[in-house]
Amino acid sequence: MIHIKVSIIIPTHKRKDLLKNCLAKLAEIERDDFEIIIVNDYLSDDLSDVIGGNLMGKASIFNNQKNLGPACSRNLGAVHAQGEILAFIDDDILVSKNWIDVGVRAFSENDNRVAVVGKTVLPTGQFPHPFRHFMINDHPGRYPSCNLWIKKAAFEKAGGFSSDFFDKRWKIFHHEDADLCFRLMKIGTVVFNEELIAEHPAHSYSWHNPLKAAKKVFFDPLLFKRHPQKYDLLTRRCFQRFCLKRARTRPRIIDFWLFVLAVVLLFYSFWWLAGALVLLGIILLKVDVVRKIGWNNIFRIKIWEWPAILAVQFLALIYFNVFLVLGMFRAKKFFF
Repeated sequence: MIHIKVSIIIPTHKRKDLLKNCLAKLAEIERDDFEIIIVNDYLSDDLSDVIGGNLMGKASIFNNQKNLGPACSRNLGAVHAQGEILAFIDDDILVSKNWIDVGVRAFSENDNRVAVVGKTVLPTGQFPHPFRHFMINDHPGRYPSCNLWIKKAAFEKAGGFSSDFFDKRWKIFHHEDADLCFRLMKIGTVVFNEELIAEHPAHSYSWHNPLKAAKKVFFDPLLFKRHPQKYDLLTRRCFQRFCLKRARTRPRIIDFWLFVLAVVLLFYSFWWLAGALVLLGIILLKVDVVRKIGWNNIFRIKIWEWPAILAVQFLALIYFNVFLVLGMFRAKKFFF
């Protein structure tokens, strides 16, 4: 009987084609001491045909009886996992042949290590377009579960992922991974490993993507309520020696109120001042877009896309502030 060293857990929800690509890369791994656990969070998807070839006998599928979100899906996968280490990835992640080798080696370096956050990058030739869904995690201080390795014993001791970071009504989930990692830090060390690389292709071109991303702020108040000091470190942004606290929320709040103030000034016929505030607000919107995609990618966006991008970014700004307030009421924690 083969000893299972690593259990790879993949929650999936209505993305069967992406899941097939993910599994195709996992099938190239030349090891026998791992298993793959797929948790289907959308029963209408028949996943019976996604497992084949080298994965027969290594992969299994479990189903949620209703849409419970990624946190519960990962927890279900962990319940059925036989491995000493749980490797969490998303269904749109692509890994290399030596991915498991690097992950296992990362834990052998330190007995006190309970979790390892891997590096997540775009495939060569792609760039983070504002209208595409993408994930980049190339430096310490963030804890996305798309490439997250955890010792099973520590995972169970910490209590797993919290389902509180999923809201079915608004179809939002966020920060369940950071919340878990902050709890794991009370048990042992959580480290970033830049050699543990996974690719996250940019996909699903749609103007809805910035709006979906903006809605995720709904769970920031809850994360702050549970881990105030860790949250401040997570959302701090530093430029040389200058550090902006809660840089995720404060600039967008300021930008939103610049537009509100401009409307008020228009009502009182202060045209020039209102125009100046609108111009400043638009500049801040563009800076926010550029911050996400990187300064070196500005000219990779077609010039006729910019009006639509800025229009959607303005709508996303409204979404962001509305869902931040809704999240504050839900968490009963108000902060700025």
